[in-house]
Amino acid sequence: LQQQDAGEFLIKVIELSPELKSLFEFESFCTYQCQSCFDIDSQTFDHSGTVLPLKMKNEVIIEEKQVNEKQGKEWKKVTKVKKQFHSIGTTIAEILEKNEDNVIKKDCSTCGGKKVNFKKEEAFDITPKILALQLRRFGNENEKIIKFHDVIELEPEITVKGKKFRLQGYIEHLGGTTASGHYVSYLMHSEFEYTKCNDQVITRSANHSKKPYVIL
Repeated sequence: LQQQDAGEFLIKVIELSPELKSLFEFESFCTYQCQSCFDIDSQTFDHSGTVLPLKMKNEVIIEEKQVNEKQGKEWKKVTKVKKQFHSIGTTIAEILEKNEDNVIKKDCSTCGGKKVNFKKEEAFDITPKILALQLRRFGNENEKIIKFHDVIELEPEITVKGKKFRLQGYIEHLGGTTASGHYVSYLMHSEFEYTKCNDQVITRSANHSKKPYVIL
């Protein structure tokens, strides 16, 4: 295998074996709901994968109406807020239940075949035996690639759609760009004991970086 990003490399390795791939596979689907009659038009299969990508930050636009009491005028104050998460367990459910939604125009048979607004929702139907996550720690800001260095809490166990997953370990990326850097792995033995694998240097420690890039 040629050298890849850690997440891409993991996908390549998993997909070498059909048996291994079946342990990691998940599926996603999307639904279309008419915003006039609220009928569900369709639910379609979107795609499947083996390593689930998680956005580190989402930009949320908040509109506030303000009134100038002297002039009696009203205007909107638009604020862009970077929403981020600090815990895998408390955030992953929201991302998996409702990954993305937007409004599109399409024909509705219930509304007489005319074009109306439909709300498109994409969600993940998670059924893997092993859950692999890749945090999107790189983004674009002012036409420059930047890295999010946020510390993330890693619970020993999380529940996703009624299914429990226990943390086995994670990979950390050291470096500031996607084109360079170094990977260090942490294997979990208990909540307070990890094995750190840094190339040939293997050490046992109660401390870890809490800056995961790929999580198993």
